[in-house]
Order: sequence, then structure tokens, then C-alpha cells
Amino acid sequence: MTRPGLARARVGVRGAQEEAGRAACSAHGLDTPDPGVDPAGWESNKGYNRAHLLGAQIGGSNKDPRNFVTMHAYANSPIMRRYEGQLRKAVDNGEVIEYSATPVYKGDSVIPEGVWLEAQGSDGFQFMPKGATTGTNRIYIPNEPRN
Repeated sequence: MTRPGLARARVGVRGAQEEAGRAACSAHGLDTPDPGVDPAGWESNKGYNRAHLLGAQIGGSNKDPRNFVTMHAYANSPIMRRYEGQLRKAVDNGEVIEYSATPVYKGDSVIPEGVWLEAQGSDGFQFMPKGATTGTNRIYIPNEPRN
């Protein structure tokens, strides 16, 4: 199984989904679903989650294996989920965001050692790290278990 790479999307509320108040995602490279495939490196009962590169709450696929990487449960939720929630809130407030998630691999490993998230918003969106007083457009999520 190949390991997923860069995932990009323009995320905003539009069209029929705007009426329902749901995020719409125009994703690049994630158009052929193949349900039932676990992410590269996935093993049950090992403390891992199937982590979205483009989160479902911002319109990412729940079926395309190229949208998933194997991450430690804590790295995926609450850490990565926190930033997906920030994106979703900005989209719900009318902002359009150019978003990308890039897994970082070491050598031939199929499990990323982390994921870079990048976002540029039409109204100046920035990720706000926990405890920070200033935001950033680029943040690294290390794929580590909770200490």
C-alpha cells in the first residue's frame, strides 16, 4: 500500500450546502473513492486512529484512502481536531480557506512522523495554537502518543 501525500482543498460555504450550513470542499486529487481500505501502516488495537488529511468536518472524504494516514490517537484527537475545528468555525463565518495537509515521512516508513497543516484565508485566517497569543498560517502536528 502506498503512503498518502499532499492533500489540498479550497474550503468554503456555498451553494445548496450553504443553505444547510455545511462546509463544502473542493479537493484536488481525491476524486476516486475506494471504501474499505485502511491507511498505510494501520493496525487495530495499537493506539492509532485513521486520521483525515482533509477533515470530514470541512468536507474531506470519509471513503478515499488517500485522505487518511495512520496517526497516534492523541495526535489526531484532540490535537489535529483542534485545528480542523478552527478551520470549520472560520468557514461557518463565511471565510474561504486554501488549506493543505502534508504528511512527513522518515525513510521508507508508511506512518508519518507528523503532518504540516497550512491555511490562507480570505479574511486573514490563522491557526491559533493552544496557549498562544498570536496565530500562524503553518503548524506542525507531531505523530506522537500522549506523554
